[in-house]
Formats: sequence, C-alpha cells, structure tokens
Amino acid sequence: MTPLAIFQLIAAIGPIVVAALQQTGALPASYAALITAIENAVGQFGTAVTNAQTGQLDISAITILSGISAAVSVLQAETNLSPTALSLVNAFDKAVTAGLAAYQAAQQKVDPTELQPITPVA
Repeated sequence: MTPLAIFQLIAAIGPIVVAALQQTGALPASYAALITAIENAVGQFGTAVTNAQTGQLDISAITILSGISAAVSVLQAETNLSPTALSLVNAFDKAVTAGLAAYQAAQQKVDPTELQPITPVA
C-alpha cells in the first residue's frame, strides 16, 4: 500500500467515524469541525508529498512548510483556544510564512554576490 493510498483511506473513513461519534454524542460539534479540517489538511498534504508517477513519498522543505501552514490555519480558525495558545499559533504562523516566502524568493533568484555570512548567536 502506497503512502498516498493510506492518506486516501484515512480521508475516506475519517468523516464516517467523526459523523458516527458526533451522532452518538461522544464528540462535540466543535471538535468534529476541528477533526474534519485536520483530515482535509492531512489529505492535501498526503497528495502534495506523494510522487504521482511512482506513488512514493517525495518530501521537500516546501511541502513540509505547506503542510504545517495548513495545520496552523486550522488552529487559527478554532475558537476554543486560549489567548496564550492563540498567540503561540500566530507566532508560529509568522515563522512558517517567513519560511515559505524565503523559499519562494530563493526559487526566483539566488545571486551569490548578495550572500553574506550568518551572524553567530551569542
């Protein structure tokens, strides 16, 4: 079974399990919405990191950052987070967004004359 097939199986079975748990009252509606959003993000991430020709994982920095960004977006939409947790999620979102922007900028051009040494952290 390929990784993509596993992600597709989870995406197919997940909503059924969530609906069943919600109907029995074992899962509050707010958690069901969060789980569904996470399932969608995982499905998109699984598709993004799987090579269409071989069915094998093809993971790069951009796919990992994109997956993290999707998960952070789900957390930002959650209304039950404490202000402290939300501030941490927002800070993490800024870091991921900066990473994605840096990756995109590096894909546009890399001018070796603009490279500078990294300043050591004291």
